[in-house]
Amino acid sequence: MPFHHEKPDLQLPASGVSGNDLCAPDIASLPEGDEWVLFGAFAVQSDAILLRGFLESEGIPCLQPDENAARMGGEVTTSWAPFRLLVPASHLARASELRNAPPCDDAIVDEAEQQDEQARRAAHDRTAE
Repeated sequence: MPFHHEKPDLQLPASGVSGNDLCAPDIASLPEGDEWVLFGAFAVQSDAILLRGFLESEGIPCLQPDENAARMGGEVTTSWAPFRLLVPASHLARASELRNAPPCDDAIVDEAEQQDEQARRAAHDRTAE
């Protein structure tokens, strides 16, 4: 018996995202009136992946319609076409703000690492009792 796959019946925005681009669960959960807009186009897929991970960790949904375009033998490569990264129009300003923010101060990173180490020691001490 052949495998049959039905695409979900979704209303897609007129921004050019097609049914074949359904690679993120967030595509169906955009508020009414919102649409996916181009946030960036990258020559190297890993740049798009890194930015996507950062934006998603900040609560910004992302869609990469080209994420499988250059996979060859399991490796992430470059492609003749740019790797697009889309965000909802309602998140575009915040995504741009985050992308353009200066790198984190080393003192903040050091403080976070110290707090993490203290938490680990406290957890270890509780389990040792």
